[in-house]
Amino acid sequence: MKEYEYEPKTEKERRQMEEMTAKAERGERLDAVPGSEQFMDPNREVDEDQFFRDLHTEFEQMRLRRAEATR
Repeated sequence: MKEYEYEPKTEKERRQMEEMTAKAERGERLDAVPGSEQFMDPNREVDEDQFFRDLHTEFEQMRLRRAEATR
């Protein structure tokens, strides 16, 4: 394994990586967050407040998952 490659830890992560790789090979748009159902019109201006709220939410979820995993 190359040092910058990520090795999936679960079957779900492996499937998500395979799906994202297949989409990239087909030239399809990738979601920023795997499994995300939200799509933004690329021609619309970015709502910075919403962006940072979403970023904060994702960070909190990641922090909670990490805390749960280290118990």
